[in-house]
Amino acid sequence: MTNRLLTVALGGMLLLLLSSANRQLAQDRPITIAADYGNLPMSFEPNKGQFDRRFDFGARGFKYSLLLSSKTVMTKFRTTASNSETLEMTLLGANDSARLHGADRLPGISNYYSGSRDNWITNVPTYGKVEIQNVYSGVDAVYYGNQRQFE
Repeated sequence: MTNRLLTVALGGMLLLLLSSANRQLAQDRPITIAADYGNLPMSFEPNKGQFDRRFDFGARGFKYSLLLSSKTVMTKFRTTASNSETLEMTLLGANDSARLHGADRLPGISNYYSGSRDNWITNVPTYGKVEIQNVYSGVDAVYYGNQRQFE
């Protein structure tokens, strides 16, 4: 019983010390999680079946998803838990067979586990940019951005 009380007392003292140190750190460095998140690059994934099949690449972030094909950019903005707004832009006269590929490989992969193991989509690479070669004759397009803006 005495050992148990001593353990609880020491644990409580340690929590107080950590709490005090944590408060001091917070005062020295303001928390900037939201600002830091906004600077993270968009993470584009090749479509392996996790997105609408009309699109070759996609990206997801806080309250948005973005899908890319050789001619179309579609963005869905979640306005509430059950509603979203869609913005679709089409490059008129663009090359239907322009090739999309990921550039600036990001660390990490994405995995989608849904249903049986046969339906799982695993080891999907992530990229900081998507390049489209010859979207118009002699013209390439590059899509990239962070969690605040898309270019």
